[in-house]
Parts: sequence; C-alpha cells; structure tokens
Amino acid sequence: MGFLMVGTLFIYVVFTLIIVFVVVKINEEKKQKWIAATIVIVISILIPTWDIPIGRINYHNLCKNEAGQFIYKQVELGEEYYLKEGERDLRYTHDNHPYAFAKGGELNLERVKQDYVINRNYYRDYSKWGHIRKRVTTITSLLKGEIFGQAVSFHYGSGWVLKKIFNVGSGRISCPSDAFAIESRPYSIHSNLPDKTFIKSSNKGDIR
Repeated sequence: MGFLMVGTLFIYVVFTLIIVFVVVKINEEKKQKWIAATIVIVISILIPTWDIPIGRINYHNLCKNEAGQFIYKQVELGEEYYLKEGERDLRYTHDNHPYAFAKGGELNLERVKQDYVINRNYYRDYSKWGHIRKRVTTITSLLKGEIFGQAVSFHYGSGWVLKKIFNVGSGRISCPSDAFAIESRPYSIHSNLPDKTFIKSSNKGDIR
C-alpha cells in the first residue's frame, strides 16, 4: 500500500508539472505564464483536497452544536430492574465469554428493554461528501414514545483521495472525546446512556 501511495503521488505530480510546462509554453507574455501556471497548480492542489477544509468545518460545527449526551428526564426504576450479585450481566463481555457476572446493583438492560425502547442507529452516509458519520442512541418510552435520553456522536474520516484511492475509511476522529460506541466500554456516551437515564427509586434524593 505504501508503494502504491508513493507511486500514485509521483505520477500525479509529474502530470501536473507537464501541464504547467505546456501552459507556460503556449503563453507568450510573462504575466500570462505566471497566471496560467498558478491556476494549474492551485487546481491540482484542490482536486485531491477540496473536501478536507469543508468537511472539517462541517464536522466541527456539528460537534459544537449537536454532539453529546443529553438526559431529558431521569426515570426511577424499582429493584426488579437491577441485577443481583452473581447474576449474568449480558451487557458486557468478560474474559472472552458472552457475559459477565454482576457484582450487584448493575442495571439489567434486558429487563429494561421490556418496558422501554433503546434504539441505536448508525448513519454511515450522514454526510457522504464530507466523510462524516453519525451515531445516535435514543431511549424512549414503549407506549408514548417520550424521549428520556439521547447520545449523539460524529465520526470524521479523510478526504476523498485517501478514502477512495487508498481505501482509508471514515471515522478516524470522533466527537465528543468519549464517543467511541463500543458496547464493552462503560465510559462511552452511548453505552452508559441507560445508566445515566435510569436510576433506582431509592436514590431520588440524589438527583441533581
């Protein structure tokens, strides 16, 4: 892959220099030569990079205005929604097993899903030209559809040259900083959204 990148870049630079040489030769006045050469060089730079500054600006704007974890309403749950010590916790894996054992007091996500809806959506082509992907996790009531909590993150990749020619995928940087939505990571704004949205009824006085 490294040789391919270097070879492609070398061919592109040589091709650009040839075009510059041609436009300089066909123009007689010195001023026209400089203008023509400058235009060719600027275009040759913009062809592989035009989407990078635009995509970056769009990405940072989305991060500033839309990304984050939002708790609209905390929901109190009884003890039946929480695991007891020794019960299987199916949310996270442990030692390559498909489950871990609860220490006691962890949220029983499977039980919660019987009464609430947890939707996880990944918009791979949210901004295809800007190479931006969007991940949204939403917790709503089962019957009324009321939104209790939501986590939104954006993932930005490289420009179209790296993405298409060199097959470098999108999602290389993400916002917020703890947005990586890997279910086995409890600190992700997506995976810990249920823990922030649902609280034990006995903790009512601790709500802030």
